[in-house]
Amino acid sequence: DSTSPEAIAEGIQNGSFVNAVSDPNEMIGAKVGNSADDTDAINKKKSKKNITILIVVLVILAILGGVGYFFYNYEYKSANKRIDVMFKKMNDYVLPLITDVEKRMGDYEVTANLKAGTENDIQLHASGNYAYNLENYIYLDTKIDKIYYNQDMLDKTPIEAKLYFNEDKIYIKVEELFDKYIFVNYPGLKEYMENIKQNDIDYDTVYLAVINALKNSLENYATTQKVGKANINGKSQQANIVTISVTPTNYKAVLTSFAAALSNNDEFVSNISKIAGVSKEDVTTALNSIGDTDTSIEDSCIISIYSPLFGNSVLGVDVTIIDGENSYKTSIIPAGNDKYKVVGSENGRKEIEFTYGFKLTQESGKKSYVTSFEGEFDLGEQVLQVNTEFKYNINIPYQEDKPVTRDAVDYENLTTEDIQNIYKNLTTKYGMIGTYLEEELGDLFGGSSIDSDDYSNELSEICSQTSSCTCDSASGVCNCKYEYAGQSFDIKCPMN
Repeated sequence: DSTSPEAIAEGIQNGSFVNAVSDPNEMIGAKVGNSADDTDAINKKKSKKNITILIVVLVILAILGGVGYFFYNYEYKSANKRIDVMFKKMNDYVLPLITDVEKRMGDYEVTANLKAGTENDIQLHASGNYAYNLENYIYLDTKIDKIYYNQDMLDKTPIEAKLYFNEDKIYIKVEELFDKYIFVNYPGLKEYMENIKQNDIDYDTVYLAVINALKNSLENYATTQKVGKANINGKSQQANIVTISVTPTNYKAVLTSFAAALSNNDEFVSNISKIAGVSKEDVTTALNSIGDTDTSIEDSCIISIYSPLFGNSVLGVDVTIIDGENSYKTSIIPAGNDKYKVVGSENGRKEIEFTYGFKLTQESGKKSYVTSFEGEFDLGEQVLQVNTEFKYNINIPYQEDKPVTRDAVDYENLTTEDIQNIYKNLTTKYGMIGTYLEEELGDLFGGSSIDSDDYSNELSEICSQTSSCTCDSASGVCNCKYEYAGQSFDIKCPMN
């Protein structure tokens, strides 16, 4: 039985758990069109798979979070005490993200700049508000005021769009296009949201149980400390080196210790049983079965933490994967101002370099996160330059924020005149980007019934009524004036 506790344990060990999530419905235990008995049996098997999936996801989160938070003040001298502090700092970062995650509200801002060579320049700026309660709704209010692709694609009017998921409907409203919400029926949406809702789950307890189990396993079986030469950011220097190693030799011991710690944690088992929809006995049996089957790995993962011989600073972190004769190393080096330089190499040859930043601030009534990313990537013929920043605020306490949709219009009930006005407004209000939105808008509502030839004819008719056009022969685009309903609009038309 591929879903027995023994098979689940083996899936964790050999990596085949990936197959368990090939169908997204399996992750939420969604029902399929079978008889009641078949459905119960299938859901029971899926729920057992969910135990494996959840634990693996939590472990990955723990390891990635740990690598990102190796930069802490060295308050202790022993390797284990240093590891303890590392995990504590990591918890300070992760716990605010997962607390009360089921319902939140706040605002955000995104700035992105990408440039490849001299001909591909992309810029984007968007901001807005969000609110959700995963039990029944998600609401996003977005304003896009910058879209640039080698030229300004958006004219003076920003795109202000509202997107709302509720019951079995998806609503969208773009005031400049249509003055009411338009909705499309989406059967199964309500059931999906109910499936991802979890009542009485203590996510903090689940996360901390995984963190502590992982920390203790690594400290007991995989940690060493020494003083020696270290190559940090291209420079050789004496350093204190704490090494965490997971190798073919100690892999099974680390895994077995990790699973045993979770199995003996009653609060973890209870919460996982609720999330996975199985009994606590099923969770315990699956965890206890880990390590019973012979297992081996060929790769090794070595994490090296470098600090000076004296003082409380950090010099850097190396994460190295050894695969036979090949090695892949990621070096993380503090760059100041809550930023870190990341360098990736293969067999000693640098392949990638970028700077990553993260900052969390908390004040009365708000938690604020700022994440930035800046780097250059060699694409062969061109170098891609990336510079992005994402600001994300959580308002406290949560307050429900739902739009009023009682006068919303079913997409299928839009008249021909409604559709023509929407696409005319796209061109007259949003400039060149409007000409690219037809297909995307149609896809959003399950497939457009608008004939592209009709739209092209509509655009040609509008452009034929413009005046004062200034054309660029290189791009084949003209900037023109269009008079409509007593107003003057700047639009972009193709050259004849």
